[in-house]
Amino acid sequence: MALLNLKSRKIKIEEVQRAVTEGRITFSGQFKEKLKGVDPAQAWDIIKLALPDLDTLKARDLVRLLLADKVPLLKEKMEDRNEINLAIECLGYLPARESVEILVGLLSHKNVSVQLDAAGALKKHTPRLVVPPLIKALEENTVLPARVGEVLLNMGFLGQEALLEAYPQGDFRVKGQILELLIQSNNPKCRLFLKDALKSEDKFLVSKAIDAVEHFKFYDLWPELVESFTSTSWQIKARALIVLEKLKVKEATEFVELLLKDDDKWVCQCAERCLRILKNSF
Repeated sequence: MALLNLKSRKIKIEEVQRAVTEGRITFSGQFKEKLKGVDPAQAWDIIKLALPDLDTLKARDLVRLLLADKVPLLKEKMEDRNEINLAIECLGYLPARESVEILVGLLSHKNVSVQLDAAGALKKHTPRLVVPPLIKALEENTVLPARVGEVLLNMGFLGQEALLEAYPQGDFRVKGQILELLIQSNNPKCRLFLKDALKSEDKFLVSKAIDAVEHFKFYDLWPELVESFTSTSWQIKARALIVLEKLKVKEATEFVELLLKDDDKWVCQCAERCLRILKNSF
């Protein structure tokens, strides 16, 4: 047992720090009741002193004991650039919808280090709390897609299923971002969406669909790849040719020949190389 004066009405911060870091106390019994009675300022001082030396489990227990009902205090501390990172770490240990919503909002913070800290804190929370607000943020374009993706890809099955469910309701931008995340997570279920995506008039969505065909080697989607030759974008036509070349789709030969006379010289060069590969493939 820690050498704490539990009969005293006021707990000494230094005693708490020493006892916690030396592992001589548990967050239960008389000590727990005494900690519950500290005021917000003292609670924050204890956190600042003790948290850096604690392992994850002890840090979680201490934060929940001292700050579970003090989220307004953490909001206040986030206004101070010297305190914001510690406040974010604490929010990662408080399993509540409010904590998650605050952290999701921080994913679009102007300071990249704050974004990264918020993403790390979100990963500590259960997927059932994190996934819905992340999908909403993705759909509403209120958070950087890269940050949303970083956390969602850490949410396992629930995150993957949420992306698949959100795809049909998304606009072109959201659909493209979802395809990108499904590629990163190596989820072949994105195939469900690729035929329509490859026929889209949105260049970003088509580009991500082509990326998916290449990544998963969906050979049978070559007719849809060929349809993208009608695009006004030289980038789209060139990417489609490169993928047909990599997949060695000999059936596309006659269609590739049509691009030998394309208005864009780079597309013509891609078509020439693609034909050469296709004619030499077995």
